Amino acid sequence: FFQAEDGIRYQPRSRGLGDVYKRQALSYSLQNLNTNGHFVAKYFRTGDISDVLTICKRNFHKVTSFKPKSSRKNSSEIYLVCLRKK
Repeated sequence: FFQAEDGIRYQPRSRGLGDVYKRQALSYSLQNLNTNGHFVAKYFRTGDISDVLTICKRNFHKVTSFKPKSSRKNSSEIYLVCLRKK
């Protein structure tokens, strides 16, 4: 395990650097977004993002995800939408 300063854990079995970059983007947004700011990230359902969801739910008023209609049915992409930073 690798644990960043922001408390987000990274497991080497993840799909690659994309997971690390998303966690860095979340960390950056938590440090720099104004109150009521929003965070949106594209994820692929390849691993466990429960730690990311926990941090998002702790720091945003509303956290949801969705799969765009334009996305292929067999694609694992989803968008994580975090609204109104606390």
